[in-house]
Amino acid sequence: MKGFRGLFLAFFLLFLAQGVSRSQEYASWDDLLDRYERICRMCLELKASEASDGQIAAVLNELGSLKEELKGARDRMPAAARRRYEAIRSMYSSGVPADTRPLPAPKACAPLSLSPPVAPVKGSICGKTQFAGGAMPRMLYYRFSASAAALVVPEFTPGLKVQYVGSLYGAYAGIYSNFSNHRPSYQALSDGTTGGAPVWTTGVSAVDRLFITAGPVYRLNDHFSVYGGLGYGMRSLCWEDSEGAWMEVSDASRRGVCAELGANLHLGRFTLGAGWLGLPFSYNALSVSVGWSFGRRYLKY
Repeated sequence: MKGFRGLFLAFFLLFLAQGVSRSQEYASWDDLLDRYERICRMCLELKASEASDGQIAAVLNELGSLKEELKGARDRMPAAARRRYEAIRSMYSSGVPADTRPLPAPKACAPLSLSPPVAPVKGSICGKTQFAGGAMPRMLYYRFSASAAALVVPEFTPGLKVQYVGSLYGAYAGIYSNFSNHRPSYQALSDGTTGGAPVWTTGVSAVDRLFITAGPVYRLNDHFSVYGGLGYGMRSLCWEDSEGAWMEVSDASRRGVCAELGANLHLGRFTLGAGWLGLPFSYNALSVSVGWSFGRRYLKY
């Protein structure tokens, strides 16, 4: 019975081995070396089971042909495959079955840090993590800024803007003027009449512009804030008549409550702004500003 089991095992393993193609048909070197190791283990098992010489000879013939195949391909093996090939040969020579597959490469270790990490501790202030030793991260911001401003479209009107922005809220004030101020003696219409009578002009005209606004500022984050305000605005068109007096063209002039909306970009000490200013339903202008910030302050989280 024992000899029958050994013979059955030999023929079964030989059947599996014959079903595998030669080295040029293998998908990789591992497939070829797996077959070589399987045949070597088969020989060791048959020797250990005291099988007959005929049974062992059949397996040895297969092993011999596989050795010739590997001998011709040894020079083309990569280094890892060649090391496993030698390990299988050593296992077969020693007569002791062993695992010949290479061990997986060890995982790379994290680089050592020369400075001890700052470990967070339990507890928070205002929803922020408090660090060991009581140290808290701080945000730097500037509370005050003064900016050179201007209305650039549809007419250029220089101006000045100052603002205070705290950690969240603030306020601003701005003024725009072309420094032109005329005192008209009377009013006329753009069709060249006043009180139904025609007026005679010299062809000289002037436009007086003045806008004053103020309002709140809201800080969105470290770099952006928005502002909005109300104030007084005036755009007056004046003509000079033939006697040297000035008249205001009433239907082409606007004055009253004006509004301003805009946003600021904070880059360190620089503040850049852009916005809209207008007399509702009559005059609209685009505003820009460039400023310098001061009043440094650290905000603890």
